[in-house]
Amino acid sequence: MKIIKLLLGLAAALIITVTHAQTPINVVTMTPPGGLSEKINLMIQTSLEGAGYKTNLIRYDNCKGAENWLKDNPGKPAVFDYIFLNQAMHVYDPTHPGSCNLPLSADKVVSIITRTQFQTCSLLPKDEALELWKSGRGKLGITSTPDLHGIMADRIVGDLAPNTRVIRYKGNPALLQALTSREIDFVGQFSNAGSAIAAGAQCFFTLGDRTKAARLKSTSVDDVKPNSVVKNLGYLTGVIGLNVDINKIRPVIVNAIKTDPDVQKQVDAGADLSGVAVGQTPDQQWREIDTYINKFKK
Repeated sequence: MKIIKLLLGLAAALIITVTHAQTPINVVTMTPPGGLSEKINLMIQTSLEGAGYKTNLIRYDNCKGAENWLKDNPGKPAVFDYIFLNQAMHVYDPTHPGSCNLPLSADKVVSIITRTQFQTCSLLPKDEALELWKSGRGKLGITSTPDLHGIMADRIVGDLAPNTRVIRYKGNPALLQALTSREIDFVGQFSNAGSAIAAGAQCFFTLGDRTKAARLKSTSVDDVKPNSVVKNLGYLTGVIGLNVDINKIRPVIVNAIKTDPDVQKQVDAGADLSGVAVGQTPDQQWREIDTYINKFKK
């Protein structure tokens, strides 16, 4: 009788395991095709499939579409790259059409991927650009999407370079054209400054600390205004997992983060790996995320 019960128990466990294995994990994109976020999601999909998981790719061009899908499918497994600026927009203005409120908590974060700090870049020589920046007499160009870029830029110049004029452009090509035609003195880069550098600019100032500034051959906010309220302001991205066994998929995705060439390009351009990917505990990385999001409270 004991043997029969044991065999029945093993059979039931096998059925559950097989059923779970056959349930696809939905990898949900929430940016237009071709961008870094989509590449990260494809990296996630490839790494999960390589580890034996079935996946299903679901595409949206914005986080609102993804948010609605998650609400309509509350029990389905989902993993996705998330730009926490979307959540910060909800904290800043819950009624904003571009804000998203995903069910985030420490046990739903697989890992932070990268953290960046705002950089200011210019065609001027670095010393001359820094003096103009500190004087507040220059014009700073930024991209207007997402809307929080403008809010962040206003906070930055308000704290560090009052009277600097912030000019918003629809996209990066228009922003870089304004730089090369000298319509603006600076471009503000919140994530990757590679396009500005490719256009001939030098990045001379960062909201990162002195160690980060030395790596970028730039000037730290700590050398311009110690204890600035906008220090470290930039992008924070991570991988979220809903209705999945985080502990099982985490090693798979963390290994992908550490070895992915697109992530490495971001690191080479000034981003920092963070979260459990660099040894933080899940609680430590959650505190980093929570602190970042709540910086945007009015």
